[in-house]
This record gives sequence, structure tokens and C-alpha cells, in this order.
Amino acid sequence: MIKRNTQRIKEISQTYAINKSKNKQNTYIPVPGTILKRLYNDVEYEVIVRSDEQFEFQKRPYKSLSKIAKEITGTHWSGPAFFGSRQSKKIVKKSST
Repeated sequence: MIKRNTQRIKEISQTYAINKSKNKQNTYIPVPGTILKRLYNDVEYEVIVRSDEQFEFQKRPYKSLSKIAKEITGTHWSGPAFFGSRQSKKIVKKSST
């Protein structure tokens, strides 16, 4: 059991490292199989990250989270921002000393 879990953790971390290195924007690309959830207008929506670099929403494939966000809201959104997968920028205060 421990050996199997250790192997799975290794696979996930390698996949994350590959996804992170391919990513040109300041976004986090989740590991395939991850379920992204968003509550919007009192309705919870789920998106599944697929292994073919697509996303599944309501049993249909989409190439981007932005298209799914537009489907949900009816207006243009940044998909990563809508689903909370955009990394926040840290504000660093300079010391006055």
C-alpha cells in the first residue's frame, strides 16, 4: 500500500512539473483527473481535467477553461481566474531601512 502510494505521488509530481514547465501564463495546470468546482449563482459546477490537455464539462470536451466559464456565465471570463487556478502575485514591501 505504501509503495503504491509513493509511486502515485511520484507520478503526480512529475506530471505537475511537466505541466508547469509548458505553461506560459501565470496559471496552474492541474493533474489529469482533478475536479475543479465553482459555485456561481447558487449552482455548483464541476469540470474534470482530462489527460489529453482538455477539460470535460457536462460530459463534453472543451479545449479551455475560458470557454467553459463563458458557457456558465454567458460572458467572457478568464477561465483560470474563474476557476481559481491563477496564481496570485505576491506583493513584496521594501524595507525603509
